[in-house]
Amino acid sequence: MTMNDQSRIRISAESTRIVEPIDQRRNRMIHPRMIIIPVLLMLMICPVSAVMPKFIIENKTASQGSEITVPIIFTGTTTLGATDLLIVYDPDVLHFERLDPKGLSKDGIMEANETAHGILALGIADPSGIQGGTTIATIKFRVTGTNGASTPLYVQADNAVGLDLSPFEVDVVSGTFTVESSGSGSSGGKLPLPAVLAVIALGSAYGIIRRWRQ
Repeated sequence: MTMNDQSRIRISAESTRIVEPIDQRRNRMIHPRMIIIPVLLMLMICPVSAVMPKFIIENKTASQGSEITVPIIFTGTTTLGATDLLIVYDPDVLHFERLDPKGLSKDGIMEANETAHGILALGIADPSGIQGGTTIATIKFRVTGTNGASTPLYVQADNAVGLDLSPFEVDVVSGTFTVESSGSGSSGGKLPLPAVLAVIALGSAYGIIRRWRQ
């Protein structure tokens, strides 16, 4: 082998060593699809967080002597199997007339007792389950308060369980009822209260519950 041949071999080998690292770096490059696909799979596998179930009573207004209907609404993504509810109000402003169950299956059960003036206790159970977005009951009241009087429509939920009897947490949104003059609006309208008045109303509701439990 001549010197020229040896030189050509060294040059070729050196050229190969220069090219090989470039090819290896190209092979090690991560294609965007290799990142996007696993992320999409994780999003598909991970469950979407559920919205906390709520029992809601909205604000109401009506004139003295009229009858009002107060819906109790259950919302959320959890199926309700059973629960106990307390509805607290001022008996000097509202007089309880009756409770009408709504949204229950034919096997559902709802019991209501006015355990004290201003406190209505409800027991609800449905083996078929109650879905979110359901009005589970409506309460009929006769307005006995004078113009301008108001009362909390306070709701408390206890012992909520699913169809498998597993307990779960629920939130509540309480409302307020205000007596208005007969010409100032229609029955069942919404009237937001100032924050201070709402706190005072809820405070009186807690006081009624404490006296009842004692």
